[in-house]
Amino acid sequence: MRTPVEQAPMGDTLPDLHVTHTRVAPVFVLAPARSGTSLLGALLRKYLQISFGTESQFIVRVARRVGRYGDLRHDAHLARLVADVGRERCFTRWEKRFGFRVDREAVMQSLGTRTLAGVIDAYFQQLARHQGMVRWGDKTPEYVWNLGVLERLFPDAQYVHIIRDGRDVALSGFEQHFGAGNAYTAARRWRAAVSRIREFGAACPADRYTELRYEDLLADPARELLQLASFVGVTDGDGVLARRIRDAVRDDVRAANSGKWKHGMAARDQRVFAGEAGEWLERCGYDVPARRVVIGPAERAYYEVDALARRVARPSYWRDTAYRASLRAAPAVRWLRRGLVGSRSQASGPVSGRGAPVTR
Repeated sequence: MRTPVEQAPMGDTLPDLHVTHTRVAPVFVLAPARSGTSLLGALLRKYLQISFGTESQFIVRVARRVGRYGDLRHDAHLARLVADVGRERCFTRWEKRFGFRVDREAVMQSLGTRTLAGVIDAYFQQLARHQGMVRWGDKTPEYVWNLGVLERLFPDAQYVHIIRDGRDVALSGFEQHFGAGNAYTAARRWRAAVSRIREFGAACPADRYTELRYEDLLADPARELLQLASFVGVTDGDGVLARRIRDAVRDDVRAANSGKWKHGMAARDQRVFAGEAGEWLERCGYDVPARRVVIGPAERAYYEVDALARRVARPSYWRDTAYRASLRAAPAVRWLRRGLVGSRSQASGPVSGRGAPVTR
C-alpha cells in the first residue's frame, strides 16, 4: 500500500492564481525515494506554478548513450533522439495522470538548442504549457547518484533537497520493490544518498541549492513554501500568493505523517539503523537512541542477500526490469529491422542471371 507521503491530497493547479517567475531554469527535487518528493512536487506545482509530472527516470540513462545518435546538427540524427525520448514510459504516465499527450513533431519545431538538454526541455515545456506554466521541474530519486549529469545538461538548474528522517524513509520503502528491504541496507542507502546530495550542494552557488526537512514542511507548510518561493525566484509584490498559501496549504499536507518509525519499526531495527546512519541522522537534526547496534561482516552479508531476495520476490521488480531491458534492446531491434528492410529491397531489385538485363 502506498503511504500518504507519496500522495498529495490536493488539486493539481490553481488556475486563478498568477505568479511571476524571475528565473526559468529547471528545478530538481533531490532525495532518496519515499522522502516526500511527490508531495513537494505537487506543492510547487499548485502554488508556485512550476510544472511537475511523474518521475521522468530517463534523463541520466539517455545522457549516457546520447553519443550513439551522432551529430545532432543532422535532422535524421536529431529526429531519432526525439523519437526515442518520446517513447519513454513517463509520457504514458503523464497522459494517464494529466490527460496530456506529448507531440513529437512539435518538439522538433520548438527546440531551443539541438542538444539532449534542448530535447528534454522541449518535452517538459509541453507539459508546462498544458498546465498553464512557464517553468518545469523533476523529482526522480535515482538521479541522486548522477547529479553531475544533471549539472552538465542544465548548468543553471536549481536544486531543492528534501530531507526526511531516514527511519521513516526505510519504513515507507520496505514494501516497495525499489525499497531497501531491511534496516541495515536502508540505513546505508539513506546515508549515502543524503551525504552525496549535501556534497553536491556544497559545491553549488547558494542561489541554486537549498534544503528543507520533510517534518518542517508538515509542521509549517506555509513558512517552508514561502521560503522556497523566494529561493526559486517567484515574486509576490502584492502579497496575494502569501495569503493563498497561508489560507490553504495546511489542508494539503498530513501533519501527523512523521515519526512513524517509533512504533512501526522493531526496536532492534531502530538500533541497527542508528548504528549504520546515526551520525547522519544527528547531522540532519534527528534524535538518535543511545543504544546502537554495529553489525559484523557476516550479518552485513546476510542483510545484503536478504534485501536482494525481498526485491526480486516482488512482481513490480520484474515489470520494471523487463521495461529497462526492452529499452536496452530497442536500438538493436530497430537496427535489425532496418537491415531486413534493406535486404528485402535489394532482393526485389535487378539481379544477375536469367531474366536480368545484359550489359555488353
